[in-house]
Amino acid sequence: MKITLLLFSFLLSLNSFGYSFRRCTLLPITDNLDNVVSIKVFKEVEQYLKEEAWCDYQSNSAMMSVFSKYRKNLKSYLDLPGVIRTVSEKLKVGSIIRANIKITDKGAEVNLDILGENGGDLFLSEKTIQQDVKNEVLMGQTIKNWLEIYEESIPYDGLVTGVIGDQITIAVSSTFGIDKGQTFKVKRMMNKKKHPLLKKIVSYTAPKIAEGRIYNISNNLVFGKISIYMQEKGIKKGDWVSLDPISFSQKVERKSLEDDHYDWGKLGEIYIGPMLDISTYTAVFNSPNEIGGLLPGIKVEAELWMTRHYFGVFRFSKNFGDLEEESGSINEPVISISETQFKLYGGYRYLPLGFFYGPQIDGYIGFAKTIHTMTRSDADGYADHSYSGIIIGLKGSMPLLKKYRIFARADIAPFPGFSNEGAFYPTGNSASMSQFELGTRYIITPRLSARASYEASWYKAKFKNSALTELASQHRKFHVGILYGF
Repeated sequence: MKITLLLFSFLLSLNSFGYSFRRCTLLPITDNLDNVVSIKVFKEVEQYLKEEAWCDYQSNSAMMSVFSKYRKNLKSYLDLPGVIRTVSEKLKVGSIIRANIKITDKGAEVNLDILGENGGDLFLSEKTIQQDVKNEVLMGQTIKNWLEIYEESIPYDGLVTGVIGDQITIAVSSTFGIDKGQTFKVKRMMNKKKHPLLKKIVSYTAPKIAEGRIYNISNNLVFGKISIYMQEKGIKKGDWVSLDPISFSQKVERKSLEDDHYDWGKLGEIYIGPMLDISTYTAVFNSPNEIGGLLPGIKVEAELWMTRHYFGVFRFSKNFGDLEEESGSINEPVISISETQFKLYGGYRYLPLGFFYGPQIDGYIGFAKTIHTMTRSDADGYADHSYSGIIIGLKGSMPLLKKYRIFARADIAPFPGFSNEGAFYPTGNSASMSQFELGTRYIITPRLSARASYEASWYKAKFKNSALTELASQHRKFHVGILYGF
């Protein structure tokens, strides 16, 4: 049993750096005077951590209900490695700060330990005795001085949280002082060395595996591009990133940072291309009359980017041709038709990895109208008509290989309207309108791409108290065109 526990502890230690050292929390500071002194010191130290850029401070308030149960024996409780692991997992922190104040005849003994997420790694351990037992400000300042020493010992500035090709996302505690064009090094922690007597971690083996440059900054995320690989090993989540000091030689004009491979345009994209529509229209009397055929056409689409996350889209398409009988009894041998579609919508783009050109999930709302202009045939149940209404939709997009992206889009009109454009169809109807698209794009140049997709649309209107009970159409469109970033 002991061997099993030792093996488990060893494996846990090997995987003990899942959370960033720069994401920290302060445990309740304890003392031997029923927390009369420690509460004031805690408030001062916590305020310092909230204001400092080196620590992405996480309040322990979510754990207070647990801590309150052990108030009379809190110090012993906080000394347990299992408690430290629980705090780390709950708050997702890599540095757990634990302090204790003991008032004795010799003065105020101030102790500070900074622990890793596994509860066993000791990063810093300090102790001192102050003569003035009533000076809580001095006690707090002593702890803050030790925290500044710990800050200098953290072996990295950020952690890799996402990788796509040569692009990486870096999580940092603060973007203050970080600039576009700043260079960085990526390292991989291989092992750690502990002091044989103090049991404190004194050094790490972390060879450099790559170098790169920052090209964008957003919130507490930094986006970089790798320029040099030192090893064949690919970069992975959890690798360490150390920022180089900013110098005049490293500051690059922002325009030049958008290199050829990532210069995708500033405002949006425009698409234009031909399409082929396999259309089927069905009018139901006692039995369905069905016509169908191939309708060539064109599609134009413009997408504008207000920010990295908010966008707007305008889409126009038009096809035309002749449809012939496929089933039923049709009086007109050929019915000429054109379909015109307008869509205008906007929405929010979620970036799971933080990269604008990484995976994207769009949610949107807008307005759509589709006009069907047809040769009028009362006996067959066909005349001009249109569908329109508010639409809601989702779109997902992600890179596939180096120069390919795939996407899928679906939207629906919850309460569409049917318009009797030809003054033929009866009133008192219900309608439905939906659309699905699946496609891919190939990157030719930074601003130019080829895009191909399959799009299916469904329209239906139902009528009451009429010989014509239903009018429906299905459109299977194949698009091929050019996408240009502007």
